[in-house]
Amino acid sequence: MEKTPRLAEIEEEWPFGLNFSSIMLAIDGPWTLLSINKTVFGWMHFGSKPKTLWPILGTLGPRAISGGPFQNPFRLKQFHFHWGTTHSQGSEHTIDGKPFPCELHLVHWNARKYATFGEAAAAPDGLAVVGVFLEIGKEHASMNRLTDALYMVKFKGTKAQFRGFNPKCLLPLSLDYWTYLGSLTTPPLNESVTWIVLKEPIRISVKQLEKFHMLLFTGEEDQRIQMANNFRPPQPLKGRIVRASFKA
Repeated sequence: MEKTPRLAEIEEEWPFGLNFSSIMLAIDGPWTLLSINKTVFGWMHFGSKPKTLWPILGTLGPRAISGGPFQNPFRLKQFHFHWGTTHSQGSEHTIDGKPFPCELHLVHWNARKYATFGEAAAAPDGLAVVGVFLEIGKEHASMNRLTDALYMVKFKGTKAQFRGFNPKCLLPLSLDYWTYLGSLTTPPLNESVTWIVLKEPIRISVKQLEKFHMLLFTGEEDQRIQMANNFRPPQPLKGRIVRASFKA
């Protein structure tokens, strides 16, 4: 029986993001984000290292996305953000080598085919993650509901109720996207993800982004460590096919 590969070996082999330039090998159809009916604000913690922790929002909605590269509708499990210490980095994908200060990930699972999220996460067609770039600009009115509530989960281990929020309001007007088959960017790094990376970013203000920077990797009684750089840099394509929903 083969031994499970060490995390370091997996990290060298599996991609965590892509550099998108003129890679458009096929045209996929449109996709749709459906309505979400309940969200809960809390925490997510992978592994033992403090930099694998960030705030998370989960949902109990029955369906979330359909169409595009998917044969079945997928259910939204959670969404979270990745960001850096400066405005020049933070996203896990880049466009023509350009990073963004923050990236939103909406994590979905194939609930029609699999009984649990864990079962779906182990299957090659089990998960779908929608990536949305955030860039600095005007204040994003819908984002205020999130950023104004971040103080409630400032410390590791804290949770708070967050109801009646539809993440559809965080999407850009254009849903043009790139898509490829890849992996989760956090342990266990399963190669079970169909990625949809939206071409158009959304804009948030400096003040809104700074509210992410006040979050901490540590508990209230611990020495404080600022939560930042909770992203992984882009990796080589290694022969993966990237498709797009739009023409170059």
